[in-house]
Amino acid sequence: MRVNGEKFFLLNAWADALCLLLAARLTGSPVRLRRVIPAALLGAAYAVFAWMAGPVWQGPAMTALSGLAMTLLALGKSGFRAFPGLLAAGFLFSGLCRYLTGRGAALWPVLLTFTAAAAVLWHLPGRQRPGAGTLEIAWRGQTARMPAMADSGNLLSDPVTGLPVVIVPRAAASPLLPSGLDPGDLASLPMGCRLIGVETAAGRKTLMCFRPDALRLRQGKRTRALAAVVAVSGFRETRALLPAALFRQEAEKYHAGF
Repeated sequence: MRVNGEKFFLLNAWADALCLLLAARLTGSPVRLRRVIPAALLGAAYAVFAWMAGPVWQGPAMTALSGLAMTLLALGKSGFRAFPGLLAAGFLFSGLCRYLTGRGAALWPVLLTFTAAAAVLWHLPGRQRPGAGTLEIAWRGQTARMPAMADSGNLLSDPVTGLPVVIVPRAAASPLLPSGLDPGDLASLPMGCRLIGVETAAGRKTLMCFRPDALRLRQGKRTRALAAVVAVSGFRETRALLPAALFRQEAEKYHAGF
């Protein structure tokens, strides 16, 4: 297949976007298309530049560096964790491209093959870590979704209700919160919210917390309802931290059935 500059750019942009989506899927990183699309376009622009500039810019080191920059731009700090997945997906699409173009395939069949391969990989059942999944929080008619992970270090218990406490990043919980809300300011807390003290590696902190109307953890095709209080934190983690007590509750219910 003879490829001109425009087709070469489109081919790389499409492959880069699919690689970023698969890398995010593998690591449970949140996907924001407003960041993925510009990152894919930037990666494609670099590919065109390297194609025209010569072998120095096409080497493994420069290719890996551009891939890392693209992953960080698309996924933020979780890009470091997602980078190996990006490389694996990149090798897959590179091999597919060489195979298909070597047999005279046109551009659109190559793009469709890339998309089909990505769709298959996206839906393959994988080994899921305990507690890993997507957390869905419903509160006062609003819903927020975010990736979640079990955190053995989260031993928080709400002194008022006795329920375990799920810690969620403020950015991910923003759809639930009124604009201009300062979770650390007691005077600005909406009705139904209060403050809870927590101990962290950095010292003692006070977080805003509330009892959601519904709390669900989705893991593949399985959805489970959770009973917990939600605390909002400004920490850098992009995932919700689920306390181990939630999974002890489920184990106790399971064994009580025998």
